Amino acid sequence: MLCVPQQTIDAAHSDICGSWFEKVVKDTIASGVDGYGADIWKSVRKAAHGLRLTRDTAMSIASKTIRKIFINFIQRARAAGNHKESAKELKKMIAFNTLVVTELVNGIKEESDDESTEEPGKEGDTN
Repeated sequence: MLCVPQQTIDAAHSDICGSWFEKVVKDTIASGVDGYGADIWKSVRKAAHGLRLTRDTAMSIASKTIRKIFINFIQRARAAGNHKESAKELKKMIAFNTLVVTELVNGIKEESDDESTEEPGKEGDTN
């Protein structure tokens, strides 16, 4: 019998499915504040569920993508010519966090909560 440690399985699954989920996260973020709707959240939930990503793995992948965007905001703020432009970039980052990132994280968390509430119901139906 083949014995592979669970950590190795999780790492391989994250590597394989992570790039697909990362693409979904990037598309969601690229849609911007105005593009958010039920369809966008369904696509994120469907991707995480379809790829069978754990909540921790989905959050890890999303956080890597979001951190890259935050770093870009900070770099633009530092490169700004004066304090006003720098403050504008930081305000954009805060708005991005409030309107986009928070909703994305809540969507991932709700998706995992939905899965945990569905599991007992599925088991009860099969008995």
